Amino acid sequence: MGSGAFSEVEANRTVTVATEDDRDAYLKLEPHDPSGSGLGRSDYRLFGDDEIFRFNIPGNYEDEEDPPQGEGPGVESVYWFDGLLEIHNQGTNKIQVYSKYSGGELANAALYAADDADRTALTESNPSEGFSPGQSRLFGLMIDTHSVSPDAEFNTTLTIGAKKPE
Repeated sequence: MGSGAFSEVEANRTVTVATEDDRDAYLKLEPHDPSGSGLGRSDYRLFGDDEIFRFNIPGNYEDEEDPPQGEGPGVESVYWFDGLLEIHNQGTNKIQVYSKYSGGELANAALYAADDADRTALTESNPSEGFSPGQSRLFGLMIDTHSVSPDAEFNTTLTIGAKKPE
């Protein structure tokens, strides 16, 4: 016997990330591969090509023996997904990376540097530390669900940009 509030809830949540049109940046985005296998993440949370990455939250855990019990992020919460994305500087200049969320279904979304214990959102006015040509940095994804309804599905866009340090 149910409470009457709901009898079943199912939700898929996806954040789409696209590179910003910045020809000076020469960024290479790759799913972080912690195993070094070349097969990408084992939790199926990040899919992508050269221009668009899709973070599937929760991941696809159908093939795992002990999948998580939850169905995805809850409401009124902030989530950090550590080390999802590796960004390589393939250009000729030192760069700083930032993210830009123009609003949508989430209260906020942002990249943060994986080595930042405070997980500070990287914005145009507060970009990552600079990194030189040939170097790579690891980034995580933060999503804030304070504006999301309990039964909502969302598909929103986060733009990744790069600029020369001032």
